[in-house]
Amino acid sequence: MSEAALSLKMDRDWQTLADCVEQVRGFTSAYDLGERARYVLELVLEEILSNAVRHVPAGERRGVGVTVTVCGRGVSVMFEDRGVPFDPTFEAEQREGLSGDEHGGFGLHLVRNFVDAWEYSRQDGQNTLTVEIEGGS
Repeated sequence: MSEAALSLKMDRDWQTLADCVEQVRGFTSAYDLGERARYVLELVLEEILSNAVRHVPAGERRGVGVTVTVCGRGVSVMFEDRGVPFDPTFEAEQREGLSGDEHGGFGLHLVRNFVDAWEYSRQDGQNTLTVEIEGGS
């Protein structure tokens, strides 16, 4: 089974986020991922990258690397940055019980419930989050 990959470097701003999502949409349009995988892929991109934009420390200019790999009908997305350590897989589990009046955490909860697998690591000052999405109808 052959793989195809797209690697992008994204600044932490809203316009670059929109451009990144559009580039990924264009890249994956040539592949038979299925409607569910396309929906989940865009949800993941928008939620993870919007958190990166929203929570960047004042004056911080470090970008986010995004690599999208299509393999068969599935897709994986790897996000890499040198920002503050933040394990969204842990945070999503902790926030699951939040009441509706508290702000934040719901996007990560959605991601957690839609992706087929995700893994976080931090090594040598770099955060890496890898998300797996299975293809299908």
